[in-house]
Amino acid sequence: MKKSWLFALLFSCIGTTGISQTVDVSTLSDYEKSIHRLGWCYQAAREVRGLDRKSINKITDILFERKYISVRLDPNSVFLKAGTDVEAQILIGELTITQQDLNDCDKDLKAILKGNYVPYFSYMYK
Repeated sequence: MKKSWLFALLFSCIGTTGISQTVDVSTLSDYEKSIHRLGWCYQAAREVRGLDRKSINKITDILFERKYISVRLDPNSVFLKAGTDVEAQILIGELTITQQDLNDCDKDLKAILKGNYVPYFSYMYK
């Protein structure tokens, strides 16, 4: 009897945990929204073959290197969770990445890079 009660409690907690972790993107801070977009685009670019992934991976690498994306700044793991959502949606057939998606990502990520990149050397400032 105790074991069946324990299993019932365990499965009820697992079920509600998944639901309670769903977050509305509009409630995120501006930084978290940009991190969400970076995570979504980064994973989308990783999932496709045969499409032009533009400069998505390079931009993400630069922002990682410059610590724009870090555990300290992203304690809720928005970047990783956005990527996981993309991967899951593709696997279950709810999302198909198109070239237009990647073009939009490229444009958005370039804007994020432009607004947040701090050059190493002063000659880069204009």
